Amino acid sequence: MRDIVIASLATLVLILSLSGCETTPKKIPLDPSFSKSKEARIGVALVKYPVGGFYKSGPQGLLDLLINTSLAGGLDAYLQKINPNEFDEVQNDYVKKLQDHGFSVKRIDDRIDLEQFPKSKANDLFEYDLRSLSSKYDIDFLLLVTVQRFGTLRPYYGFIPTGDPKGLFQAAGQLINLKNNELEWQVFMGENNSIMAVDGQWEQPPDYPNVTSAIQRAEKNAEFFLETQFFMGIEGGN
Repeated sequence: MRDIVIASLATLVLILSLSGCETTPKKIPLDPSFSKSKEARIGVALVKYPVGGFYKSGPQGLLDLLINTSLAGGLDAYLQKINPNEFDEVQNDYVKKLQDHGFSVKRIDDRIDLEQFPKSKANDLFEYDLRSLSSKYDIDFLLLVTVQRFGTLRPYYGFIPTGDPKGLFQAAGQLINLKNNELEWQVFMGENNSIMAVDGQWEQPPDYPNVTSAIQRAEKNAEFFLETQFFMGIEGGN
């Protein structure tokens, strides 16, 4: 019983941390001179996808979170089964567009599991030390795309919902110099830019088609956002 209580409290603390105030890491624009580095070998990879979920925003106590999580059980269970494999297309788009700009590019089929790498020791470097990937894939730079979270986001005040769930797909992009693990480019989607309203009724168990459609639209928006942010830097240097 004691272990169950501890596990439940740990889960609630995690949920509370996810429903707190949003902090977006700083944006690092791509130096326009990078567009002239045609000899650079660039790998394009995706980080291992997270599990989909029913996320909550707004002021909530632990008891509120417990109530809200229990009431969202059906939708939350469905969201955990979704696999956003259509987002893989962003990787193909990056490869093709970089090749069109004259770069030597390699599509990395392996999903990157960041937890398998040691942490960096300096604040101005990428969070994980990925330098070993240079020799593994014969590349100089790694363009890394991360899905931070996806599913739905619903606002609450305590245990009272103040709006309907919205489709959520939040992602980030980073270009890492594998010689020194420094970030050459970094962009994170803000929460407000990562959501799409659900058209029509959202309570449609068991497969929630309108919610699924909203998530898919948010996913396409994430693809467009990341590609636009990166290639503005490339094209600005030509």
